[in-house]
Amino acid sequence: MIIFKAVLTSILSIILLFLMTKLTGDKQISQMSAFDYIAGITIGSSAAEMAIGGDVFLPAAVTTFVYGVAAFFISYTCNKSVKARHFFNGEPVILFRNDIFYRKNMSKVRMDMGEFLTQCRTNGYFSLQNVSCVIMESNGKLSFLEKSQGNTATLSANVIIDGNIMEDNLKSIQKSRMWLMNELDKRGAKVKNIMLATVENNTLNVYPFLEKGEKSKLFE
Repeated sequence: MIIFKAVLTSILSIILLFLMTKLTGDKQISQMSAFDYIAGITIGSSAAEMAIGGDVFLPAAVTTFVYGVAAFFISYTCNKSVKARHFFNGEPVILFRNDIFYRKNMSKVRMDMGEFLTQCRTNGYFSLQNVSCVIMESNGKLSFLEKSQGNTATLSANVIIDGNIMEDNLKSIQKSRMWLMNELDKRGAKVKNIMLATVENNTLNVYPFLEKGEKSKLFE
């Protein structure tokens, strides 16, 4: 009887854990935000307690469900709001650009010079003379922009994300909102229908989106 009960509670915990995983979305560890990581640990721990059974089964099941739903709503909110995404997931930080280190930004992400150079080497950059820009992404990984043969590099500025105009980014590249709207008018595009718009070499690149999903078995 005890063995049967243990098997049953284990199966129920696996089913609930699977449902919560599908609810919160499929993410690799490197893609997780701080909340995703905490929620994942808590859900896993609660599922383990469920498998034990006994008096802890119901409280553990409720905890698993609450954390799963909370993670889902936070993920949904981040998908709809750029501000929420920055709050929960953080945002990219420039550490090095055009042969200049951003010391305050390095302190903000708690990265010293030794760790920075180690990350450069492990990514194949043994000389900063080959690097134009280094950015720490919101997932904690470093992205590198190489210098071209002419010793200059093209950095893409995101000016529209999820139908929202990024005012600060426009100011950083010395472009006005009027300039952006004029460029969109030339293309017959509307801000609300744009998933991403970038500026490279004073050229606006627009990437719209479709609301409907599209399935394909090409990558199965």
